Amino acid sequence: MVKQKHKCSLKLISIVAMGLTPIASFAESMLDVITIRQTESMYPNVLLTIDDSGSMDEAYMYAYALYPDFNYYLSDDQSQWVEFDWRYFSAGFNRLYYDTTKTYEPWVGHENANVSETLNDLFTKSGITINNQFLFVQWEDTAGTKDHKTWYRKNYAKGADGLIDFWDDHVSIAMTQSGDFTLIRSEYKGNGSNGRRYKVTDTNLNYSDYFTRSKADEMQNIANWVKFHRKKHRAVKYIVGKILEKYPNFYYGIDFLNNWGKFEPVRLATQGASAYNNNLLNTVYNVNPTGGTPLKTAMVRAGEYFKSGMKVHGTQHESPVKQSCQMNFNFLLTDGYSTDSSPIHFGDVDGDGQINTMADIARHYYMNDLAPDLNNVVPKYVPRCPSISPVSHQSLSYVPISFGMSGNLIADADACWPEKELGVSDFWSGHTSDDLWHAAYNSRGIYNVSLTPESLFADLDSMLERLENTLVFNNNTAFNSFRVGADSRVYYSQSDLVNNIGQLVSLKATIDEGQISFEPYWEANAALKKKKIRNIFSYNSDTAKGVEIKKSDDASKLGSFQRWRLGGSMDDFGERVHTLDLGAILHSDITYVGSSIYLKEDDSDIPEGLPGRDSYLSYIENRKKADPVVYVGSFDGLLHAFDGNTGEELFAYMPSDIIRGEMFNVNLAMPRFGVDGKHFVTDVYVPGRGGWRTFLISGMRRGAQSYFVLDVTDPHNFSAADVVWELTDKDTPEIGVTFARPGIGVFENGKTYAVLANGYNNTINLPYDRTRSTTGRAALFIVDIATGEIVKTFESRKGFKEDPSGNELVNGFAEPALVDSDRNGLIDTLYVGDLFGEMYSFQVSEQKESSWSSYGGTENDRYQPIMDGKAVDYYPITTRPVVTKTQVQIEGETVDSNLVIYGTGQHFTDLVPEHKEYLMAVVHDRDPRTSLVERSGMVQHHIELHDDQIVYNGKTMNGSTQAQSLFNDQGWYMVFDGPLESYSVARDLRIVSGELQVVLDPKPKTLANTCVNNEKGLYSLILNPRSGGPTSNTIFIDEDGTRAMHEDALVVGEHISKSEAAVQVVLGDDGNTYTMTVEDGEVKLKQRGALNAGDGRQSWRRLY
Repeated sequence: MVKQKHKCSLKLISIVAMGLTPIASFAESMLDVITIRQTESMYPNVLLTIDDSGSMDEAYMYAYALYPDFNYYLSDDQSQWVEFDWRYFSAGFNRLYYDTTKTYEPWVGHENANVSETLNDLFTKSGITINNQFLFVQWEDTAGTKDHKTWYRKNYAKGADGLIDFWDDHVSIAMTQSGDFTLIRSEYKGNGSNGRRYKVTDTNLNYSDYFTRSKADEMQNIANWVKFHRKKHRAVKYIVGKILEKYPNFYYGIDFLNNWGKFEPVRLATQGASAYNNNLLNTVYNVNPTGGTPLKTAMVRAGEYFKSGMKVHGTQHESPVKQSCQMNFNFLLTDGYSTDSSPIHFGDVDGDGQINTMADIARHYYMNDLAPDLNNVVPKYVPRCPSISPVSHQSLSYVPISFGMSGNLIADADACWPEKELGVSDFWSGHTSDDLWHAAYNSRGIYNVSLTPESLFADLDSMLERLENTLVFNNNTAFNSFRVGADSRVYYSQSDLVNNIGQLVSLKATIDEGQISFEPYWEANAALKKKKIRNIFSYNSDTAKGVEIKKSDDASKLGSFQRWRLGGSMDDFGERVHTLDLGAILHSDITYVGSSIYLKEDDSDIPEGLPGRDSYLSYIENRKKADPVVYVGSFDGLLHAFDGNTGEELFAYMPSDIIRGEMFNVNLAMPRFGVDGKHFVTDVYVPGRGGWRTFLISGMRRGAQSYFVLDVTDPHNFSAADVVWELTDKDTPEIGVTFARPGIGVFENGKTYAVLANGYNNTINLPYDRTRSTTGRAALFIVDIATGEIVKTFESRKGFKEDPSGNELVNGFAEPALVDSDRNGLIDTLYVGDLFGEMYSFQVSEQKESSWSSYGGTENDRYQPIMDGKAVDYYPITTRPVVTKTQVQIEGETVDSNLVIYGTGQHFTDLVPEHKEYLMAVVHDRDPRTSLVERSGMVQHHIELHDDQIVYNGKTMNGSTQAQSLFNDQGWYMVFDGPLESYSVARDLRIVSGELQVVLDPKPKTLANTCVNNEKGLYSLILNPRSGGPTSNTIFIDEDGTRAMHEDALVVGEHISKSEAAVQVVLGDDGNTYTMTVEDGEVKLKQRGALNAGDGRQSWRRLY
């Protein structure tokens, strides 16, 4: 139970825009929540220690121990024979040998091998050719054995055994240096006379029956194998290159067991990844095997390097442990037994009775703080095989990978730790491989035995992918009422992105003598596992109708495109859908829909022009009886509807574009985005569906290029008929990945429309693409809410060909603002920004859709913005603007105008250049302008960051008066420079009780390269929206309760803890406001200043 210190009754104030905003829903109890997506750490430091011992020059990795037969005859008449067992020449037994089914690539950064030169070396220098022929064998599992180690006839057994045995039939392929291929089939016939064990049964085999490549291509493939893959060290070099190519952002360094003078330090945050990684690979490629296997010495060298740095050939390399939230790993790739000659003095660190083991070394560097001066905020990484409890200080985890060598211990069913449970202080075994296993356990690492080059890459790939996904932490929250009292509910999510598992939890509030406590009420995943029959629906993209997916169904109900996506996995489609767990929840809203709220006894606030106005009050009355429902999308590809009281899943919807084969891979551990977009629930009047209904509309973010609409009026009895429509890129190529939250509103012509931004990357060939835009322009679609018909499309003037950066980047619109400028309750104006920093305003007040236009006018048949991207240096706008009313003097007259406030910044990619972001407030009088607003004509404000506070302008302001001089008829703006340059406006702005609320996020690039801002987290900035200056009331207070000051400057912003994922403003009976947050399931309150007199809810309507 969580107890709160504050004894007060609380009223919850929705964080929504309370200025000039339109009606989007007439009766809801949902709240907008600032959802904070935090990156918990930067990319880890990874030191790759590579075994360069003499054994790495070997060209064989046997499937099992083998005693070769020295009298294997190649032909029936014994005219040719070889001095090795035939299995040596088969990739089925020798895992490094040439395999005709594989395509061998050159090392990263290298060209294909020169066939003539490489084959000349093969035939003259390798020593593996027989009678001037290169021999390789394809085998068939036709026999078994009693003892596969020997060839004696008495061990022969009939029937396949899954092993490559001496008795198996096989085809011997001999290639000459000139490229002639001879194929001979041999079958076991028993001992017979003259000691024959095999008989040649066919010498007229066709090349095309055994090869898919031409002879020239096969020779190229063989040449690549010889030069880049034939030996252990060559295979490892290829794999290291592919890993650095796939995961370039980790901070890599390189060490070697013997050639440690070639040591390359871990990349620092100030160094670029691409050039640095290329230099590392050049070093790896040029180191050749020699010497023994001093594993312990290398582990100590790694530990000391991470602790205090190391000197190599007179050059001192500093420790890479510089960031407080960064993890550290030593990946150790080895194929042999430890052969240390240097003395190791660690003693029995882990208490297993053995001294100076690799397990002792690992335990020492994990448990001891490598950087005592740094804060202990290292994230609690959860490896695939958890072992000891995690530490929060800077430590080193060892990740040994045994390349072809296994020990005495047998792994458990999860291939994690020994089948016989062993711990830190247990003796594991004296085998080197088992000591490495113990070392991984002692340092919360992981251990793998890789018996093939492919499994070595897969093991590294799996670990780095897991680490990369660990960087993201998420916590979304929703509240069920405007008032926090007995039985109030909080709904929050947390997700394990590594395993694609989401948690949706409900907390129930109680108040005892003024103290609020919250207790767990239900957890959706637990309820989902108990549900035997689920109600799951999708959409047939051919018939444009909803379908129900049942366990007994295959994919026959789906459209042709969907069936094609499923490929050969159609039959068990329904079964797999029904067995999906709740997936990770990342960007999706958690939307609570309860009984309708109506705060007036008449319909005086309902707009006169609203269709169905006369019947809306009765609809609201009926909705009061509805049970609450919580909607959330997840990476499992489903939008879920949960009973708000019990957590039971009422139904789930899988959009048509989600259906593709990889979504239902039973071994899928990594997230695939699924239904990750923003959704919106509202009441709409649809005569064709019987009048008033409640609709849910949602985008997909990176899950797909589409939107969908569901009728959720009766979610407890949802059916296929309640799937209203989908809009995809099948027929609308301008649609990209749909990041923006959709909008719905009743326009001046009395019709209800959905307003949809086209999204991003609409020209990029994504896996789920069907059509692509040819212009790359941003587009805003006005869609009939009942039919899904696009009635109007507004396009930006610039596409990829007009990209101001010259990089031909694709444009896209952010979330639009639907505005009722004349305050009659109907939408007449749309505002939306694009990726090139331009702000558009579209007029939708005319009765005919064809008459709708742009307030910026047109030029060359293209809509023009009201604010040129040049004003913000063409930096992207990715959030919805907020709009409020203001009055300005234009040519001596007072004009009632809109003030459009927006910021720049994005969180879509780590590739964010270092630049200053902007906060703009542009006056728009809604008359077509002859020229765009210029930044030079606006008033600039200055703010500064001092520790945990943002102060205004560095000079004293009277908090009781507004600064009229800070505002003119063009507007105002701010530039985030100095320490604030690392922050951007990448989430919605809000106006609450006359205050402009801005949340400043650390830029993704900052998060990727340093922990400093990540430790600080986010900042909350509160301003007067009209003037851009400080607010008139006390918001930020010092410990003595007075208005917070920094020297002689007013504080206008404060630090928000990085773990706070949802923020609400609440009002206490003491007259003060509080920030309510949910952290790891605990509801917390933080005191702010007093609320403005007379502030509160300004209307019964939910404002968009």
